[in-house]
Amino acid sequence: MQPPAPNTANPFNQLPKTLDHATVLLAAFFTHFVFTSLVYLSEWTPNVYAFYNGFVIAGFWVACTTTHIDLTLLKLMAMEGAAAVLDIFIIALYYNKSSKEGRDFYCFLAFLVQLLARFGAMLAIHKIRKERKAGVTGGGLTGPVDPMRADYQPVQSSLPPMAQHVGYDYGQPTKMEPMPDLASRFAPSNPYQQTQQTNPYHQ
Repeated sequence: MQPPAPNTANPFNQLPKTLDHATVLLAAFFTHFVFTSLVYLSEWTPNVYAFYNGFVIAGFWVACTTTHIDLTLLKLMAMEGAAAVLDIFIIALYYNKSSKEGRDFYCFLAFLVQLLARFGAMLAIHKIRKERKAGVTGGGLTGPVDPMRADYQPVQSSLPPMAQHVGYDYGQPTKMEPMPDLASRFAPSNPYQQTQQTNPYHQ
């Protein structure tokens, strides 16, 4: 038995084929990758900066390749917001202890560029999610549709006719068989009566 065919009418079940959506996601991926590497060249950048930015970079990579795009983008927006808050704490705690000259200063500028890029990425992700949801409700489907449920189809419709009727049919009447007479089966027998029935010479 083959699995049911995917619902290709659902935009959330397709790779991001629109040029602007794919370009925005790829641009955000490369921007975070490059600027995280540049900022980490300074001596004042802590290791935690590379840690949480690694999750953000991986999130953008998954957003460019996954089919369940809406849930991935929602998580990515949350990670970008948390990363922006952590960036502010890092500036307040670590940059003041640096020399603020030369390489440290240029890395600080790259740090600020990436911090501003986070807010732009969150706005772009919000716009992408809004456009994709509008495509789900208006692209051949009537009414509000949950994008995570629109991918599933009734499994029974994809089964062959014989497989749909295999099993117990609760719509048919049930014939109850009579229970055996347990009292007569386990009742004590009379040996003398059995002798009369089996002996042909007994009158």
